[in-house]
Amino acid sequence: MKPEHLHRLTGRDVLRYRRKHFDLLTGLLIATAFGMTITFILLVARTA
Repeated sequence: MKPEHLHRLTGRDVLRYRRKHFDLLTGLLIATAFGMTITFILLVARTA
């Protein structure tokens, strides 16, 4: 990204983009953790 493009962006746009990006990452993280937890529970239930 070029510096002149950065100057054109307002703080609000940057915050909005960052928040959207953060939500996406958080969603992926939660989904991964959830999947791993379910897998772990299934493995424990199978071996127990």
